[in-house]
Amino acid sequence: MQVKMALLALVVLLTSGLMSCLQAANFTPKNLRFGLIENFELIDDAPFIWSEDEFGAAPSLEDGEAYAVLTVKLAKDKSIGKYDYTLSGNKCLGIAAPGMDFDPGTWEQKSEDSPNGVQLIYIVDRDKAPYTLTFNYNVPSIAASERNIILGTELVTATPAPSAIPDAVPEIEEATPEVIPEAAPEPEPIKSDPEPKTAPEPEAEVKPEPAPEPKVAPKEPEKPKAPEKKETPKADTSNAIDDLIEAW
Repeated sequence: MQVKMALLALVVLLTSGLMSCLQAANFTPKNLRFGLIENFELIDDAPFIWSEDEFGAAPSLEDGEAYAVLTVKLAKDKSIGKYDYTLSGNKCLGIAAPGMDFDPGTWEQKSEDSPNGVQLIYIVDRDKAPYTLTFNYNVPSIAASERNIILGTELVTATPAPSAIPDAVPEIEEATPEVIPEAAPEPEPIKSDPEPKTAPEPEAEVKPEPAPEPKVAPKEPEKPKAPEKKETPKADTSNAIDDLIEAW
């Protein structure tokens, strides 16, 4: 049970902190008759200087309610009063300088007394955003846009509704350690038949180079043959002698 309550308180605290951060980051400053509205936020707790004898019971929040805090930077020589504005029909509970306790007995704050700004606090319904800040006095010189100022439009989408927070946090059961079975040994891979070795290709036959042809010695040129001597036919001299004898 204590764990539930601690977790629930943590959820509420984180949600509240997130809501305030989103409001501060998303808020767009707005002009006011007395200066500039620098910030608008919803909070769950606020410090008060409260006298029950003078002001009755101290303010407290009902289910679905929140404190709305308005931070105003006053213009020079301007002031703002506790009764100048209502927020969606709700009266201001007190005024304070930033970081100080809200005092319901302070009815006006001047610029020279609050160089860092002035804060006004109201109680509003969380789910009724946006809210209307209304100037309570009928001054003809104040335009309608300055008389009614819309605040909290960023809260419509930026902050979660309180109903989103669970009423109770479910018990956290102790998780039993999961027993992880030992992994079965991986089967040995089936050895496939070794690939047949391919016979080495026969080496190319190296043919011996042909023996060089024997060199033939050059033939000596034939010597020209001497012409054969023709025999001169011998004249038959016997007949000639006979003829000469006869002639004589």
